[in-house]
Amino acid sequence: MGNRAFDACYNPEEINVFVSFNFVTFISYLLVVVVGGTQVFLYLSKKYQWERQDKSPVGFLQDIQDALIYNVVLFLFGNYSHTFSIWTVLAFFAGLIGFALLGELPFLKVSLVTWRTWSREAWMVHIGGVGIVFILAIYHFVQAYYAGILSLYFTGLLVGLGLMVAGPAVNWYEEYRRREIAYVTPTIDPPTQSDKQEVAKPTNGVSLRVTEKEIARVKSWPKYRVHLHHWQIFYLLAFFTRFPSVLGQICSGLVLGIFMHGGSAYGFDPLLEQEGVSY
Repeated sequence: MGNRAFDACYNPEEINVFVSFNFVTFISYLLVVVVGGTQVFLYLSKKYQWERQDKSPVGFLQDIQDALIYNVVLFLFGNYSHTFSIWTVLAFFAGLIGFALLGELPFLKVSLVTWRTWSREAWMVHIGGVGIVFILAIYHFVQAYYAGILSLYFTGLLVGLGLMVAGPAVNWYEEYRRREIAYVTPTIDPPTQSDKQEVAKPTNGVSLRVTEKEIARVKSWPKYRVHLHHWQIFYLLAFFTRFPSVLGQICSGLVLGIFMHGGSAYGFDPLLEQEGVSY
């Protein structure tokens, strides 16, 4: 009775499921990924002076809370009840430490925001990394095909990508509205009662009417910039390394390690960063 209360969503014979939960595996997962990963990185980064953002106790607590939230969702929907193993653990620490060591190379101290100024070496490493991810993605799509869940697998990937694109799309709309408002010109003639409420804006020979209230509202919107972080990329990938093969378990550990490196080193910063606000 007690086991069913903890493991009602877990069937060891049904490995290709949308949601799964095994209590013992869940606790082991949190101890390794959230507790172990964070503490190992903090210890090594302090000892070897690896790059990381220094956090206050409150900031550190916030990162732990974020890590718990993200990992609970990932465990439930990433099928880790069936795939979390010793291979995952070993690969997790290899990904965590390996990515930190790569980040210490002088030519890799870059971010996606500064891609225009990358050196040739930085481009080579990033293109090589994308190539490896692409090859392993093909492997996982083949696994999904043989498991009979290819359509669901592909749909889930589209949903994940859609959620990531939604924010930049809304940000682009806001920038578009700001550019529209910038072309609004006030009337020179004494305003009538109607003009007090509306301002003419010529666009491509078409006169549009925009209310002063709308102009003020759009101008009051804070500005954001898109900054894609590596923790976000590998967090999304971690949902799709859901197959119990040894290679699948190793891949899941690697993406988990890189995901947690981002959170441990810099925090779980948002995809859209408000201008003038430090993260």
